[in-house]
Amino acid sequence: MKIVIILAISALLHGARITSHSDFASKLLFPQLDLSNKLPDYFIQVYKTLDDLTEEIQKEQLDHDRQIEQQGIQCAQEMAYRQKEISLAKFSYSRAESENDNCQSSLSLIKIKLSSNENDQNLIKKELGRARGTRVFTESYFKNKTSQNDELLSILEESQEYYTSPVSFSELSELASHLLDFSAQNNAASQIAPTLTSLAQISADSNSIPSEKVNQLLEVLKIGTQESRGILDKLNLESSEVFNDLISRLNSELQRLEQEEKFLQERVGELENCIESQQNIMFQASDKDFRDSGILRSVQRLCNDWKDQHGAQSKLREDEIGLIGSLKNIGEKRFDKKEQGAAEKAGDYEKDWEKYLNEISELSQ
Repeated sequence: MKIVIILAISALLHGARITSHSDFASKLLFPQLDLSNKLPDYFIQVYKTLDDLTEEIQKEQLDHDRQIEQQGIQCAQEMAYRQKEISLAKFSYSRAESENDNCQSSLSLIKIKLSSNENDQNLIKKELGRARGTRVFTESYFKNKTSQNDELLSILEESQEYYTSPVSFSELSELASHLLDFSAQNNAASQIAPTLTSLAQISADSNSIPSEKVNQLLEVLKIGTQESRGILDKLNLESSEVFNDLISRLNSELQRLEQEEKFLQERVGELENCIESQQNIMFQASDKDFRDSGILRSVQRLCNDWKDQHGAQSKLREDEIGLIGSLKNIGEKRFDKKEQGAAEKAGDYEKDWEKYLNEISELSQ
């Protein structure tokens, strides 16, 4: 609109007939100016219009400068905020990534410990099985040996009670046969052999053997058997104590390993939760970084567009003010009170008019 008005005023100042653009401008401008045919008043009215246009353009420029200043503040604040958010997101991602790596590393170590714990428990359980198997065997052995000794002692005590008078060869042979059967059944040859040898020797000397000699031999065997039984009882007790101590230590270690396994399983759960939590934080931080970076780029583009728009419009207003100044110069030349011939000025006016008419036409396109 300003360009059209300027075109009209330019034509009026020059006093020439204007085409297309200027005709339209004249029709638009004349009713507003309420011009008369008096040149001085007309000239004053035109200058006033040009001054009003200049003031309006300057006001627009001032308003636009204030606007771009506020927009610049908003841009700086928004970009600073987004950059801070991006920095926080990157820091959050980095910290979560580090914590995730720590949890992953700790989880790997815990799983190795769990595997070792499981192997140790299996070894202890196998050792407990072997120890119990050995104990069953030794208990059976001591039980059998004790039973054998008790049986032999019973035979010897019965024989001592029986032989109260001289012992005949047949009776002695019966005793020897009984002892041999016991030895064969119970694998006790080493225990019975000395007594059998002594009985064979005394039976060779006489057909009738005093019961005292026989009972004496039996007493020696009885004492040896009692001592053997006592040794077996002692060994059985010691074996039982060793077994119980071993079982107690193995069970204590197994219980410790089971408690350790429980603790390690709890740690596995905690570390898996840690990994899941930190990976969620990493995802959220990465998403925030991406989102805020996109917003920052959009803000930067918008702010650059505002600056470019301000620069372009400022240049346009500068050109408009320059054009108005040129028009005023043309008016001063046309209505100059200095005495100059119309013919002398015509050429100058025509050149100025052609020059600025072209400029105005270009701006009005």
